[in-house]
Amino acid sequence: MKICRLSDFVWWYVLLLCQSDLSLALSFNKKDEIRERDWCNVVTCHMDSEQAYVWLLQNFVIGEHILRPCSENPTPVKACAISACGNFAVLGTAGGWIERFNLQSGISQGSYVDTPKGSAHDGESAAEGAIRET
Repeated sequence: MKICRLSDFVWWYVLLLCQSDLSLALSFNKKDEIRERDWCNVVTCHMDSEQAYVWLLQNFVIGEHILRPCSENPTPVKACAISACGNFAVLGTAGGWIERFNLQSGISQGSYVDTPKGSAHDGESAAEGAIRET
């Protein structure tokens, strides 16, 4: 019996097909393929969920870290992205919080907040726009 390995493209296509059924916002990074199998390379945020999940696409498994931004005032994560270097996930919440996490450790590496307002942006549509610009 011959075992065939599905290419990363096939997994990406499967994730896109599942996106509408699972209410996922997907972020996928193919820029640094040398180290891409060393740690998670996909981040998903789910409808009305206050956390985001990281995945290792090579094995199509959920990662060991669950990313939870702004523990003082939890609101649903509305946008997610992976940095160009592939080391960080950036999450934006409905409450105006944008936070960066290390994908290897799952530890927060800082947040982006306008101190007088107590948030980085106004509402969820601004979160999605702010994440797309990073």
